[in-house]
Amino acid sequence: MIDWINRHRVLSTIIILFIFFFMMGIFISSNGETTGSVVGGQSNKIIKLSGEDNFDTLERIDTYEESEEPIIEDDFYLVTRVIDGDTIKIETGESVRLICIDTPERGESGYQEATNYVESLILGKEIELVKDVSETDKYGRLLRYVYVNGQFVNKMIVQNGYGVPYPYSPDTSKCSEIQSVYNPVVSEPEEEFMVIDGIEYDCTYNRYNCEDFPTHADAQTIYQYCISEGKGDIHRLDRDVDGLACEGLS
Repeated sequence: MIDWINRHRVLSTIIILFIFFFMMGIFISSNGETTGSVVGGQSNKIIKLSGEDNFDTLERIDTYEESEEPIIEDDFYLVTRVIDGDTIKIETGESVRLICIDTPERGESGYQEATNYVESLILGKEIELVKDVSETDKYGRLLRYVYVNGQFVNKMIVQNGYGVPYPYSPDTSKCSEIQSVYNPVVSEPEEEFMVIDGIEYDCTYNRYNCEDFPTHADAQTIYQYCISEGKGDIHRLDRDVDGLACEGLS
């Protein structure tokens, strides 16, 4: 054997190296795992073999600490601003639209009164927000029912005359409760009229002819009154537009 090795040195060397690497491969497989290399003086990963002979399948195990659990927010928030009677801002910076109601917008009659009322109820106080179906509206505002000290704010606004019920699907589960306290005040329209000899004459629409007046003076009085009210010659008593009404009357 030794003579054969001496005569075939190159081939002998190749055979010995083959046997060496083959044995090393068996040793590594039986060991089952190896640690990752240090890069830049630190190591932050462990590479673990899958336990099978498929060395292309590796399971990466992070050694970083897990992040904290998400903070579960309470349903109570501080009111930082009242925008109008049905929209507020809370401490998170989000806007909240009170659902099932509607109040006057800026520039409309009753806007300031509604805003002042809601401020007196909840500004600077902690409120409870209760969701119906939708999370937000198309403007990104939270859609919520609002409670303060157990009192239903949406309902109170309508009950005290600062807003009206405004059901908007699908967020309507408490709208009937709000509608139950709505008591609209129906006011009669102001009549624009004047009285002559106990007879009321008005300027709201074209309702008279010259034959309805006993004298030219009466017709002229109504004619001038309607003009002064900004209605013009609503009864068409001055057909020739000379400033004189019902000239055919005595």
